[in-house]
Amino acid sequence: MVNTLTMMIARKPGLTFQQFQDHVENVHVPLLKSLAGDTFPIAHTRYYTQRNEKDEAVTFVGKPELVNFDCYAQLTFRDNQHQGNFFATMMAPETYAKLQEDDAKFSDGNAFRNLPVSGPFETRA
Repeated sequence: MVNTLTMMIARKPGLTFQQFQDHVENVHVPLLKSLAGDTFPIAHTRYYTQRNEKDEAVTFVGKPELVNFDCYAQLTFRDNQHQGNFFATMMAPETYAKLQEDDAKFSDGNAFRNLPVSGPFETRA
């Protein structure tokens, strides 16, 4: 059974949105992939919040200031074992230290959220 894990990542104060996105795409995800090796998720999908000229989140409903993340990511694993192997690899002391060092360059660790979800539940036309 496929497992999906979601993450909401906020940028480090002082970084522009573009600097944040560039770092995630060109440094962090390639680092993560190289460290994970064959335990890397079958998909690591990222969505970035849209921002206006004032650097506020674009919302259709709700207050922009309540959007406290810049990237929503979904990690998809083949099954529980695959997910467990990935986390075992990521939590190994040397690997974890490298991830923490990189995270400090672009993300606000106090605002990071990571949770498993069930589904997907989808309705189509």
